[in-house]
Amino acid sequence: MKGERLGCGAGGLIGALSGVPTSLLVAYVVAVMWSQCDVGVAPGLVAMGLALLLWFATSVLWTVVVWALGRYGTGLAVLVGVVANLGLVWWVMAVVATPADYPDDICPANVPEWWPGWVPV
Repeated sequence: MKGERLGCGAGGLIGALSGVPTSLLVAYVVAVMWSQCDVGVAPGLVAMGLALLLWFATSVLWTVVVWALGRYGTGLAVLVGVVANLGLVWWVMAVVATPADYPDDICPANVPEWWPGWVPV
């Protein structure tokens, strides 16, 4: 429908719903990365705390994007929201999943061998 606009509540709902699979997937990947590279203590437990924080951040991100861009159309708000969500996931993977200050005895730069080389971390 042309001219349909999203409200701020829709952004929160989109963020809350999209944040669940996003945060669980990132938490799983971080836990596997840390487990294989022997980073930290109890990587699964730490990753679940990360999942909760990432879910909250995704909800806030979508709310702000839809609040700011929803008046210009649904397509633009969703496109910017998806790009911002991917940026947030990449930032978490680059900063949190591969700690630079941790010894990298097993994995070079704390990045496992299976990590795709075309995704910079």
